[in-house]
Amino acid sequence: MDHPLQIPDRMAVTYKYSYGGQFGCGYVRLDGADTFLWQLIELDDPAGARPGLRVRAHFREHRHGLMSDFVFKPIAVSIARTEETHG
Repeated sequence: MDHPLQIPDRMAVTYKYSYGGQFGCGYVRLDGADTFLWQLIELDDPAGARPGLRVRAHFREHRHGLMSDFVFKPIAVSIARTEETHG
C-alpha cells in the first residue's frame, strides 16, 4: 500500500455494554463497513447509549499502534442530524 488507508471517522453503535462511569463498550460499525469493532465509547451519560448512536473516533496525540490509541465519543444530536440530512 502506497498511502494510508482512509477510513470514515463517523459510525453507528449497534450494541452497548456499560462498565459504569464514563466508558461503555459497544460494537461500532464504521460507515461503509460490513464488520464491527468492539471498542470503548466515552459517555457523559451511559443511559444515552443506544443502538444507532452516532459516534466519532478520537485519537491519542501519541499513538502506539494499539486499540487503546483511540476511543469513540457520541456526536452531538444536532450535528449528527445535520450530517445525516446533508451527507
